Amino acid sequence: MVRILVLIGIIAVVVFIANKIFTSSRLCKNCNGTGYWKGLRGERNLCKKCQGTGRLT
Repeated sequence: MVRILVLIGIIAVVVFIANKIFTSSRLCKNCNGTGYWKGLRGERNLCKKCQGTGRLT
């Protein structure tokens, strides 16, 4: 039983790391993945490259 839990934990960690690697490569470089960029006066302007999603398609 303990071996199964350890195996499930290892699989979960691998999936988590793989998800972080693949999503970080698709993040918009223009707005750093936030979906907006801050102007000089602090206002938030919608990113035009990713249309506010933070991810490139």
